[in-house]
Amino acid sequence: MQAGPEVVRKDNVFTMKNLRKLFLLSAFLSTFCPTDGHALPMNVPDFSLDTSRTKISSAKSGLWSDPTTWQGNQIPTSNQVANIATGHTVTIDDVSAVAYTVGVQGTLRFSPSVNTRLNVTNLLVMPATMSVAQGHLEVGTAASPIASTVTAEIIFADNPLGFGVADPEQFGNGLIGFGKTTMHGAIATPTFQRVATEPKAGNTTLSLSIAVSGWEVGDRLILPDTRHIKESEVTPANGWMNAVNQWEERTVSAISADGRTITLNTGLQFDHLGARDLNGVLDFLPHVGNLSRNVILRSENPSGTRGHTIFIHGAETDIRYVAFKDLGRTTFKPLTSQGGSNNQVGRYPIHMHHYSGPLTTPANGYQYTLLGNSVDGGSSATQFKWGITVHNSHYGLIQDNIVYNYNGSAIATEDGSESFNRF
Repeated sequence: MQAGPEVVRKDNVFTMKNLRKLFLLSAFLSTFCPTDGHALPMNVPDFSLDTSRTKISSAKSGLWSDPTTWQGNQIPTSNQVANIATGHTVTIDDVSAVAYTVGVQGTLRFSPSVNTRLNVTNLLVMPATMSVAQGHLEVGTAASPIASTVTAEIIFADNPLGFGVADPEQFGNGLIGFGKTTMHGAIATPTFQRVATEPKAGNTTLSLSIAVSGWEVGDRLILPDTRHIKESEVTPANGWMNAVNQWEERTVSAISADGRTITLNTGLQFDHLGARDLNGVLDFLPHVGNLSRNVILRSENPSGTRGHTIFIHGAETDIRYVAFKDLGRTTFKPLTSQGGSNNQVGRYPIHMHHYSGPLTTPANGYQYTLLGNSVDGGSSATQFKWGITVHNSHYGLIQDNIVYNYNGSAIATEDGSESFNRF
């Protein structure tokens, strides 16, 4: 849908804009004013109340790596619950930060100018209460993105599901955003671009139709399989799947000064031809996509307990130029019943779930923004599905994202009633 979220019918007594405000207020009052006891909506367990582990809360604003930032002058360990208290800003300034669970009631910030990393099992950005503002996870901002010369990582540890807190619906082992999440990596634009000439087997360079900016040597590229598949190229006995997949990954070994010629680390194995009409006239050329970002959320072990992200109800979410790598647990196989342990519904790499957004519409006019991100399923064929899932969520901007190696859909609307999103 191309119309922005502020487009309304002036002949309606209640315009769509007014209806949206009423909906947001109703959603906020009915489900998003929990008590100060930290009750969470949607049956999400409060992992920050884990009684099986010792807890450490921030004593003041400061660096995560500074013992005096924490009560008891003790930096959190990988088996502890770390709480960022309301009014405090704790800044991760190196790659040593660990915790089992981090509950963000104040602000958890990643320094934009040095390499940073947090290894965690559960990361909760807490909602507002009747007396306390929402928590804020900040990994770069529009004004101060993570510098292109450094990386910021959130790694979801390979720990068993539900250990220490009852979690029958498997919300844990990931990022749960009830509050404000802001992530801005270094801008790479366009994130995918048409080539100027058809890539052929043996080629070691790609000519692009326009210049790219922010692409770097070492970036991981994906060229799609562009064939019109022939019957002889599939295996009917195996569900009519391709006998040989012809998409190809390469890395950038050089970029021309004008940004229009990419040199690859090795030559191509296959042709990647454009689309032709019945007369053989070339209609349009294929794309090449850049999967690399310098802000990365990833699973510690893609073959173990994988992480996921979910943003719920009154969250405020603006995520740009971020890589979501080897995330998501829901597969394309039959789902188990609610609370089942084998294939739980709704645990995707990016999941906008029953999302009403903040009461005050963000400056760009969208309730949430997913721009320029890479949702990367890795190089091995996977069973995991739906890279970006929009579920009963509205008025969002989902633009210039790349989804690679996920099943069923790259981007899915789960109910079909999702409205006023711009894809």
